[in-house]
Amino acid sequence: MIVVMGATGRTGRRITRLLITAGESVRALGRTPARLAELERLGAEIRAGDASDPAFMADAFRGADSAFTLLPYDPVAPGYLDNQRRLGESIVAAARETGLPHLVAYSSIGAEHPSGTGFVASLHAHEQRLETLDHTAVLILRAASLFENFHWALDSIRHDGVIRDTSRPRCGFP
Repeated sequence: MIVVMGATGRTGRRITRLLITAGESVRALGRTPARLAELERLGAEIRAGDASDPAFMADAFRGADSAFTLLPYDPVAPGYLDNQRRLGESIVAAARETGLPHLVAYSSIGAEHPSGTGFVASLHAHEQRLETLDHTAVLILRAASLFENFHWALDSIRHDGVIRDTSRPRCGFP
C-alpha cells in the first residue's frame, strides 16, 4: 500500500493515477471526500481529513509500505509558516508511531539552506524533522519549478516570449 498526500492536487493526482495504472494499491489522502471520489472510482482507497492531525495521519499511514508526502504551497496564506510546521510535525509523528518503512518527501531546491530562501526555509525545517526518523527510509525530492507551474504564464510566453512574475518582498520569511 502506498499513501499519497495531496492526492487531489496537481502533483498528487498524477502520482496517484500513475500508481493505480501501474497496478499499485493506493491510499489517496485529501481534505474532502467529494474531491477524492474520482480517485476512488479509479480504485484508490480514500481518506479525507486534516493532515495536520497526527491521529488522522497515523491512521492513513497504518499498514502502508510507503508514503508520498508534501507540504502545500501557499506562502501568502495567513499563518503559512505555522501551518507548514504543524503539517511537518504531523507527518513525522505519524511515521514514527506507525513504523512507516519508506517515506518520500516532496521538497525544493534551496531547502538545504536554513535561511535566505524565503518560503523554502519551511522546507528546510521539514527536512530537518524528517532526519529524526530512525526507522524510516526517507527520500527527499528537491524539485526545481515544474513545467505545469508555468501554466499561468502561457499568454505572456506566447505573446512576448518572456515569463513575468512578481512577489512581495520577504513576506516575513527567514
